[in-house]
Amino acid sequence: MGKDVFFAEGVALIEKASDFTFGLANFKGEAINKLGDSDGHKQPFTIQGYFETYKLTRVQLYLTCQLCEDSDDEVLMTNVFGPSTSNSQSFRTPQNKGKAWRNQLHAQLENERKLWRNLRKEQDEEFQKCLELDRKKQAALEGEIEELSKLEELRSIKAARVPAEPGTGSPRVLMVAQHPFQGRVTRFFSAAEKMMAVYDCHDEIATDDEDCESLSLLAIDPVTETLPQQLMELDEERIIDERGKLEEGVGSGVTRDVIATFWQQLFAATMVGDREKVPCIRHDFQKSEWTAIGRVLVFGFKEINYFPISLSKAFLASCLFGKESIDDEFLLSSFRFYVTSEERETFDKIRKGDCESDDDDVLEFLGHYKTFAMPTKGNINSILSQLKHQELIQRPRYVAQCWVPVLAELKQYPEFSSPTGLDDFFSAKMPSEKKTARMLQSQPVNEAESQCLDYLKKFIRSLDAPALGTLLKFTTGSNIQPERLEVSFTSMDCPHLWPVVRVTKNLPELQ
Repeated sequence: MGKDVFFAEGVALIEKASDFTFGLANFKGEAINKLGDSDGHKQPFTIQGYFETYKLTRVQLYLTCQLCEDSDDEVLMTNVFGPSTSNSQSFRTPQNKGKAWRNQLHAQLENERKLWRNLRKEQDEEFQKCLELDRKKQAALEGEIEELSKLEELRSIKAARVPAEPGTGSPRVLMVAQHPFQGRVTRFFSAAEKMMAVYDCHDEIATDDEDCESLSLLAIDPVTETLPQQLMELDEERIIDERGKLEEGVGSGVTRDVIATFWQQLFAATMVGDREKVPCIRHDFQKSEWTAIGRVLVFGFKEINYFPISLSKAFLASCLFGKESIDDEFLLSSFRFYVTSEERETFDKIRKGDCESDDDDVLEFLGHYKTFAMPTKGNINSILSQLKHQELIQRPRYVAQCWVPVLAELKQYPEFSSPTGLDDFFSAKMPSEKKTARMLQSQPVNEAESQCLDYLKKFIRSLDAPALGTLLKFTTGSNIQPERLEVSFTSMDCPHLWPVVRVTKNLPELQ
């Protein structure tokens, strides 16, 4: 058994088992091939006899081996009568065997040294790479820390320059800044204060470049850079740009432009969907934020007749009339414009029955909305019904609960008295090229003006939906279909100038 461990199938790494003489020895290295009994007689070695002789409960035996040496007679006979080939086993003398063993051991050790050197080289290269990455990270971190230190030092200097707020009895004006964490921040300044103090205060409020989303500077004179009180008495809506200067826009179009821009940015930040969108839950939008958005919705319709038609009709109907008053067809029509244009094609094929339930497009469409049921011809329409309810009613349910008490004020208007009225209102406000071209109102007085008007109509009919929305936003301040769009013509005093278009209260002026 011991020979089989070290000489598997009679061969070891260096020699064969037949080239050695084997025996057993105790821990002292003494051979134990014979055992003595109590009478002093020698007995053949057995494991049981060894235990009984030495009264042991545990024993360790050692396998000994010794290389065999051929006698001179055997070498002589082999040289005379043995095979004559150079590779014959008969020529392997003990000296040749030892030399071959040493050469083989040396080659093995040399290979291990090469492997070790290669491994150490690879480890050194990887270590240098990691070390270089750590150096770059450390340098970047130190640069950020230095930059933050400079910004903090600059902010401290600006904060020290901000004057104290004037008392209630002295002439003063108001600065308003919208902070993402602190909300609306207001501060009073003396009417004789310079604009530099306002900007220093703004930088003191901000913690980085994007913290203050907007800074409204009320009653600022752009010429003298002081804060005169007379600008506070303006009766019309005006926009003050980021440099504290009044923009050219005047009247209700300014408010319409601001509200339309507000909804345009809100759709990109807080809502999902293609042509019809529903709110999505965000951790930084709680009940107060969603309620305020609902108030903006009501304000826009009541004051300037603007309503964001990109909102989902089904979601609005659930806020106004409850989900029980909405039928399946109304939900399906809204869900059709909620999905993307590619998914809309698959949706139409499913509704018409033009595709198999195991079609790749169908499976991809259902998988996008995490459908767990396997679609078949019998349940595919039921799955679509569940999906529309999940996406348009269940997901934005929290926002709907915030909007229900706010939007109840709209029920007094015919457009929001029923789901049918809501659908008709959305259809009327949805812009199209034909409707926009037909709503142009103008009184051309000569052939040139008539040709110019015809060209304008052709241009409008050639626009796609995004470009048409941009045109309406430029001319009316909003991207919904206006009731009318008047066009006037003015003659150019200098014919070498480029054509100019001006917009004044939904009245484009073409030169």
